Amino acid sequence: MQRYILSFAFILASGVLLLAQGLFLLVVRMITALPGLYHIALLRIATAVITLVGVVSIVLGVLMLIGAALVHSSEKGKALAGSIIAIVVSVLSMFFGGGFIIGFVLGLVGGVLGLVEV
Repeated sequence: MQRYILSFAFILASGVLLLAQGLFLLVVRMITALPGLYHIALLRIATAVITLVGVVSIVLGVLMLIGAALVHSSEKGKALAGSIIAIVVSVLSMFFGGGFIIGFVLGLVGGVLGLVEV
């Protein structure tokens, strides 16, 4: 039971970091899209990439929070599903910044801890 609590805490922290990264990137996107700066073609491309990474980070953060909720239920089947979701989302998040990198590590460790307990 103790490991489920630790697994839940790690996965929850990872989800929050992924959401924070996505929101941060979308704020940066709004700043770079100011009318006076938007005429630069390279800045348009960068803005599109920042938007994509920000939105994907938010989606991955929500999925990570769903995994944390499943692990928190402490039912073996749901905890297993939540742990697998956390591991898969952590690996995917690595390609999109990983929640300031520490979110990737926390999600991976939390997912593995959840699998070990099952």
